[in-house]
Amino acid sequence: MDVYKDPHKVEKELAKVHSETTFVATVGSVIALLGITMFIFGLTTTLESFSKTGEQITVFQIVGNVYSICGVAIFIIGLMLLVAGWFLIPRKINKIKE
Repeated sequence: MDVYKDPHKVEKELAKVHSETTFVATVGSVIALLGITMFIFGLTTTLESFSKTGEQITVFQIVGNVYSICGVAIFIIGLMLLVAGWFLIPRKINKIKE
C-alpha cells in the first residue's frame, strides 16, 4: 500500500543515495588530496633543511616531519571515507530495491 501513496518513492530514495555518494566521493577525494599536499610540503621542507645551518636546520626538520606525519594521517582518513562509501552505498541501494 505504501507504494500507492507515493509512486515516486523509489526515485526519491535513489536521488538521496546519489547525492550522498557524490558528497562522500567529493569530500573523501579533497581530504585525501589535502593529505598528499601536506606530505609533499613536509618532504620538501625537510629536504630544504639540508641547505640550512644552525638552528634553522632543526626548525625546518621539525616542521617538515610534522607536516609529513599529519599529511599521511589525513590521507588515510580520506581513503577510509572513500572506502566506507564504497561499501555502504551499495547496501543502501539494495535496501531500496526490496
